[in-house]
Amino acid sequence: MDTLLDIPGVCIDIYDKVQGVQNGQANVIPNYVLTKEDILEWEQKNGQIPPKALVLLRTGWSKRWPNTFDYLGIPEEHQNKTGVKGANLIDNEILKHMNFPGKRPNM
Repeated sequence: MDTLLDIPGVCIDIYDKVQGVQNGQANVIPNYVLTKEDILEWEQKNGQIPPKALVLLRTGWSKRWPNTFDYLGIPEEHQNKTGVKGANLIDNEILKHMNFPGKRPNM
């Protein structure tokens, strides 16, 4: 935990792109994936993401917990009980080109 405190961090807020209201009803995009354009838009407003920065995403997806079907998007009987991967929120092609700790550059 000490090493996490010594690295820069940013929070990319895509809440409005994932969660929204249309005609008075929640309009959730169930399979939204962070795009290169989302990152460039954030950087245009906030500056370049520092190398090796911890990047957090604000999606609003936590509202779906603990309903595992809504949260994970797969029926409970098909979930891996040892650790289910949730929705892939980041396009792996984007991460290949970022020097991001925790993701292998050769994905």
